[in-house]
Amino acid sequence: MTRGFFQATAFKTRYVTSGGAGSLGMKLDSKSSWHPLSPFPAHLEVRASAIAQDADQNYDYASNSVVLHLDSGDEVYVKLDGGKAHGGNNNKYSTFSGFLLYPD
Repeated sequence: MTRGFFQATAFKTRYVTSGGAGSLGMKLDSKSSWHPLSPFPAHLEVRASAIAQDADQNYDYASNSVVLHLDSGDEVYVKLDGGKAHGGNNNKYSTFSGFLLYPD
């Protein structure tokens, strides 16, 4: 349900319960952070990060993974650093995917 990755855009996932019998799912929404007064909540903690910089700044690749225990209503944010964008110039890419490993 993603609308794409854009410069200065962040994505949040919400761990949700839907329907009866405790069926679980993950919802992906976009949240714009263009305005300097509307950043992420102050209580956020960095759980994983990845930085890639090569000498000529043409091909940068990095990856990371994190496993989080989430409860219903918890939110996970992914923020691109310094205006980087998915599919931007000079072959720099940032992507995100989330998976439900198992329900509690």
